[in-house]
Amino acid sequence: MDIIIIGGGQSGLVSCKTFVENNFNVIVLEKGDKNGLFNNVLEKEFFKWSSSRYISGFSDFPIPKNYPVWINFKEFCNYIELYKKTFNLDKYISYNSNVISTKKINKKWEVKYIQNNKIKIIYSDFLVISTGLNSVPKYPDLGKFTGEIIHTDTIYKKMN
Repeated sequence: MDIIIIGGGQSGLVSCKTFVENNFNVIVLEKGDKNGLFNNVLEKEFFKWSSSRYISGFSDFPIPKNYPVWINFKEFCNYIELYKKTFNLDKYISYNSNVISTKKINKKWEVKYIQNNKIKIIYSDFLVISTGLNSVPKYPDLGKFTGEIIHTDTIYKKMN
């Protein structure tokens, strides 16, 4: 394996497409059964993307003109599915693959992950981490604030 990509959201998919187009042997390990964080939001038809379709689409595959200018998460997930289908990326994605460790051994990356309750190990020359901006909650320093802090991640987990 040339490249292992951890995360099959928008960054992982764009990375996958780019490497495949340049003849690399690629696998994408996606922990979910669909691509990306937004697929896990149950109320995704109510949440609007914070930028227009002109900015949020990929330069080599703009969001179709029949989509509204301000798309919701559901529409963005549909766009991601269309992107995957158009560039035949699904064959490179291993769904329900929860990565548990990575380490470099003799110039190779060893990646352990769990899939179907079995631990699997694969090796590659390169490792790309595309787990997203919001994969780990980040909290600002609020000094002596004593109220309750509610992070978006907490809300998403309660939705599931």
